[in-house]
Amino acid sequence: MVRRSYDPEAYAFIRYLLKVKWDPAKRHWIFSFFDDLLKKF
Repeated sequence: MVRRSYDPEAYAFIRYLLKVKWDPAKRHWIFSFFDDLLKKF
């Protein structure tokens, strides 16, 4: 089994996204964030 070293900042950001995902007050923010992100590609 390969051990991966995770970037602490990236890991914290992912955990933050998962937390925001279940927060109705911030849900619109996260969707607009992903919309902006997808438009860049």
